[in-house]
Amino acid sequence: MPSTGTVMGEAILGMFKERNIEFHPKQKTQRIDSAAKKVIFEAGEAPFDLLIGVPPHAAPRVVREAGLTDETGWIPVDLQVLETRFTGVFAIGDITSIRQPNPTGFFLPKAWVFADEEARIVARNIAGKILSEAGLSKFDGKGSCYLETGDEMAAYGSGNFYGYPAPLVYMEPPSKHFLKERRELERERLEALV
Repeated sequence: MPSTGTVMGEAILGMFKERNIEFHPKQKTQRIDSAAKKVIFEAGEAPFDLLIGVPPHAAPRVVREAGLTDETGWIPVDLQVLETRFTGVFAIGDITSIRQPNPTGFFLPKAWVFADEEARIVARNIAGKILSEAGLSKFDGKGSCYLETGDEMAAYGSGNFYGYPAPLVYMEPPSKHFLKERRELERERLEALV
């Protein structure tokens, strides 16, 4: 995950290596041979015991046809107030393309932790505009997440994705405590929806 910076990326790759998990970034998959348990790439192939992949995804057609997207296929927004190029129109979460304000050129990951905070920022700014309050709330690019690692443990990563000259994201080693925190957070969020 280049968008998390090198510290977090190296920590995750280290955990993969400890568990003999192969990582094949920037590969274009041609097909998956499930009988032979192989992924066939444009340049080579790799065997698998368990394959985890991300299928192609895109903004909904209505969003594309409305002219809200750019060349990335997502909605570009101001990285702090989350307003689109159309005044008074905001976008948050996975539908956005937010380029990190550092020389890496990476985009903010599509993760609920960001969408959650972005929603709060946009809600405050819309309410402030209606109430004629001065000043805007700004999204600061900070976020955190839990990474389940097996054996009833999870690691905890947090930091500033807007860090300069690169994202400043660090990871605490896996523990049972972090898995408990993760499950509690998930439970709280799900209960809030009911």
